[in-house]
Amino acid sequence: CQYLGYEYAEEWGSGRQYMPASFLEEYNIDILVDDIYCDESKTNITECEADVLVGHDCGSYENLWLRCAGNSSEPDWGLGEAYLMKYDEEDDALSYGFEGLLLVTLRDRNDPEVTKFGTVCDDSFNDHAANLSCQYLGYKYADAWGSAPQNDNYIPEHIYDFLKDPPILVDDVQCDEWTTSIMECEARLINHDCSRSENLWLKCSEDEEEEGTEEGETEEEGTE
Repeated sequence: CQYLGYEYAEEWGSGRQYMPASFLEEYNIDILVDDIYCDESKTNITECEADVLVGHDCGSYENLWLRCAGNSSEPDWGLGEAYLMKYDEEDDALSYGFEGLLLVTLRDRNDPEVTKFGTVCDDSFNDHAANLSCQYLGYKYADAWGSAPQNDNYIPEHIYDFLKDPPILVDDVQCDEWTTSIMECEARLINHDCSRSENLWLKCSEDEEEEGTEEGETEEEGTE
């Protein structure tokens, strides 16, 4: 990460597909470096030992990914807060609770004072992602989730104007079956191909002590 101009590696590993295997195969992107070894005395990645262009014994699932942080002019967005918001027409007020439009705050890891407030698109979202989202919010599971037309019942058109038309900040949330936290799931931040009708709503279990349902028993409403 320092070689790439950042301060440190926030996270690293393999098996997470930032790039589909089909893309690597189509463009013949091979594994070129294997067995990288850096002892504690090294101060530059170029000083480390490695097998370069001499063959390897790796599979594509061992391709390395990095998440770097610090010392970058580009924002490094991460999830700050998340909440469910709905409009109460009788009281003419917004409230937070166990159901509503899913809203998030993204924070720049390089400058925590820089934030963005917006919504989540329903692309690639599923029951498992819904359950993990509700658990992140402090509930056991998701009773239901979806997008249009129910999202307009939670936040009507004129309230979007009051909220200064919050942008869609999260798209393509993908949670593998083995993930146990929404923070482990893949997602596209800032850039999206969604419309407001795809804004995601959640209805979490109201009773936080209630036992969760089996995966797949949640009710998806209003999605295509």
